[in-house]
Amino acid sequence: MSAAGLYLRNIAPLPPVPSVTPIFKGTISTDTDETTTLFSSVDIGVPHPKRVVIFAGIMGANAAVGAPYQVTVNGISPCAARVGLHGTIQCCPVPAGNMATIRATLAGSVRKYLSVYVAYPDSPFFLDSIANSAVAGTNAVGPDLKVQAGGFVIYSGSQATQPLSTLTTTWGGPEPVVNSGAGDVQTSNIELTSCYTTGRIIQITDSHDLNDLTLAASLTGTKIIIAGSWGPPPPGN
Repeated sequence: MSAAGLYLRNIAPLPPVPSVTPIFKGTISTDTDETTTLFSSVDIGVPHPKRVVIFAGIMGANAAVGAPYQVTVNGISPCAARVGLHGTIQCCPVPAGNMATIRATLAGSVRKYLSVYVAYPDSPFFLDSIANSAVAGTNAVGPDLKVQAGGFVIYSGSQATQPLSTLTTTWGGPEPVVNSGAGDVQTSNIELTSCYTTGRIIQITDSHDLNDLTLAASLTGTKIIIAGSWGPPPPGN
């Protein structure tokens, strides 16, 4: 037997993934004016070589447009990040441990908000990502988001308005939108001047780049939609 063949025989197969769909682990946020925040003892689920921790983040209104929103998990930097107007989607591969210290840095923001998800895709890198905004009176649309059968989408949306608006996220495909709050409506706010929604689209049925992700609001204001898509879990799951 060749050396290459012996090497391949000695590679242990991956254990089954704990979940074939992304798991919402909760939210972490600040209400004070600080550049760097440490969130300790955050539950990040079951360890696995393919595990990633994904953040759907919203930044406070005082943050500069396009300001870097830097997040690490146990010192591990993201391998995929998309930053838009006052929001971000980031993904960190974190194979070990059940709990984490999450470090979030955002200069000039009164508040940071992060929805935390755990997933087990075969690749931690974006399949695709979008970031788009819309002026008052129109919807924010993320067009033609590429998805893969068995994969998923994580999104964040926000609107600067007062009083709080009702936000509704819709997807052009047959898969339902699973909001990370109560239903598809969020009444949470940042600094009393903006509201937000985060969520996921799970178990994509077909691979394509034909559908849009759309954020609508009940009140007039500038809207932002940011999303990332990932492929399916490793073969055999």
